[in-house]
Amino acid sequence: KWAHKKNKIYMSMESFISSNEYEKKKKKLDFNNDGVKDIILVLNKLEYLNSNNVDNLQIVILEGKTKDTFSKLDANDQIFSTASGVGGCPVEYLGLKVSSSNFTTEYTFCDGGERWIAYPTFKYGAKHNSFFLIFHPLLEYIVYFLCIK
Repeated sequence: KWAHKKNKIYMSMESFISSNEYEKKKKKLDFNNDGVKDIILVLNKLEYLNSNNVDNLQIVILEGKTKDTFSKLDANDQIFSTASGVGGCPVEYLGLKVSSSNFTTEYTFCDGGERWIAYPTFKYGAKHNSFFLIFHPLLEYIVYFLCIK
């Protein structure tokens, strides 16, 4: 589930990264079309600095308020949880892709002894000011909205 919390405090991007985390990936986009760049961060714990394992990854979505200040729109540390431990092979993070109002995470997982690539895609919904799942290769198992208000 998305930890949908409207953070009224506007801070620099670095303020949203705790001292025991590092920025694994950062993408800029303007998902709400307000002319201010927003940021999607993939964060990991420092102890996993050289690892592609997804067990400790967190996605944080920052809504741009000015050029250098942001508020936290959403965060999710369960996006990759459907893959963890499946098939006995390590699940690895591959990347993050963004478009104007969507983002896609990519990771590997195993099923039936075969290695697969998953790429769940999330879309921004202005009505709820949040992101929801629009595609996942395992949709028959995880059809649900990630944020319901």
